[in-house]
Amino acid sequence: MEPYSQGWYTEDTVYVSGQLGIDMTTGQLVEGVD
Repeated sequence: MEPYSQGWYTEDTVYVSGQLGIDMTTGQLVEGVD
């Protein structure tokens, strides 16, 4: 699973989502990710 950022909008609302860079083997946040 790779990091992604996705968004969409309607007439007056913006919806966004995202995912952090998590190491799948350790479950920890990858170093250098802000």
